[in-house]
Amino acid sequence: MNRAGDDSLDPVLRLHVLAAALPGSVVAERTVEAPFDQVWRVVTDLETMAPRYETNVTAIEVIERTPKRVRIVATLRGGHFEEMDARFEPGWSLMQSRSFIIAFGARPVGIHTQLAHLEHRRTSESAQNLEPSHRAYETLLRELEAIENLAAHPDRY
Repeated sequence: MNRAGDDSLDPVLRLHVLAAALPGSVVAERTVEAPFDQVWRVVTDLETMAPRYETNVTAIEVIERTPKRVRIVATLRGGHFEEMDARFEPGWSLMQSRSFIIAFGARPVGIHTQLAHLEHRRTSESAQNLEPSHRAYETLLRELEAIENLAAHPDRY
């Protein structure tokens, strides 16, 4: 069972299923030494926290919000703007634009959190290059480390 108490697919496993369906996607995973609620608060605080952990994002503006759906405009390094549709449920986040798919899956593991992060570029290049780059993987690992630092020390931010 997942955090919501139903029989749906575990969010971390769900992320790996999504990755299998998206050739060329990059996935990183780690056990974060912070409680699930603190980690999930960092992941879903798009306007304040996402620019602190997403290396390619300088700002996010929420332009529409419903309980499970958010429309955002992300300002990327270099000044490019990307409008995205984001959907959230406890332990699961899926953000999509014309160019990218970004997802997070998380579950509590005792007092810590198992956190997985997926990024996929929607281009013909990613469809041709089925092997994710080592550099992209290292970037995701740094982003997970940043989320851990933000979640472990919420009083600093």
